[in-house]
Amino acid sequence: MLAGSGPSGFYNAPVTKALVFSLGLNTLLASFLDVRHKWHLQLWPQLLQHHQIYRLVTTNLFFSTTSELLFGTCLLYHFRILERQWSSSKYASFVFLTSAMSTALNVASLFLTRGLGFKSLRGVPAGPYGLVFAALYAYGRSVPGTYKFKFAGKEWTDHVLVYALSFQFLLAQLPTSVVGSVCGLVAGVLYDLNFLEMKTFRLPRFLQNLAHKAFTPLFASSPPTGRLAGTTIEDQRRELRDRYTASMRGNAAAAAAAAGTGGIPVVPVDPPSPDAIAQLENMGFSRPRVLQALRSTNNHVPAAAAFLLDNRQ
Repeated sequence: MLAGSGPSGFYNAPVTKALVFSLGLNTLLASFLDVRHKWHLQLWPQLLQHHQIYRLVTTNLFFSTTSELLFGTCLLYHFRILERQWSSSKYASFVFLTSAMSTALNVASLFLTRGLGFKSLRGVPAGPYGLVFAALYAYGRSVPGTYKFKFAGKEWTDHVLVYALSFQFLLAQLPTSVVGSVCGLVAGVLYDLNFLEMKTFRLPRFLQNLAHKAFTPLFASSPPTGRLAGTTIEDQRRELRDRYTASMRGNAAAAAAAAGTGGIPVVPVDPPSPDAIAQLENMGFSRPRVLQALRSTNNHVPAAAAFLLDNRQ
């Protein structure tokens, strides 16, 4: 259902790849050792009596059930578009901040519900609920819908499919899963509001360098092929937009380097190829706009498609 979110795979999304694979491995290992139901976040007796502070960290490292693993990793995989838009450095900082904030909010919520006498809300299930729903909020705020459709007399975007899957994930362990999900949404709102300048925070440079050297060989992915995988115009539009977003950071850096050395942008001599023109015209754009977009992007089809999508009339 979510496969049309862009080019498949983890190209330019190593943080997402590390999250998905580590969550899957940790959940399978915890299931094999029969301990995955013992690491949820609960005040009494785990935190207050036994002082098991490590639960504040371990509760985010795996899911309690296989269904949660399936829905959670599917959503995180879909949200890799955030990493491609922001950069891996910013997304890793987002993961750290929202996970820490949502965990702190979980503890505060448990104290509140304990004081109010809600016996059914004594703990929060294991799993990065906070991260998933913080990323869901960021996704809804920063990623535009690719296509619209009508249902029950109302107009919807393709985002509704992501929200439906998120709602299914929310129902995994009612009512306790609601606490973690709401805390994640609050963390996402605070990040979006740039509370305490959170958007400017980055993990220390030495940690980034260490992670790059240690994990790049494990989590680096090959770039997508030139052929589009989408079977519909809407899927191909989203795929072109995502492929362009994933690649343009390097192009922008190269352009900046050329400008810094006095370089002059190269104007393409050859006219746009008929295949490139036809591909963009098949997406529903007029020929004059297609030619203008191709000329302004040096005949780079994904960049031209993204330009046209971002400037739809």
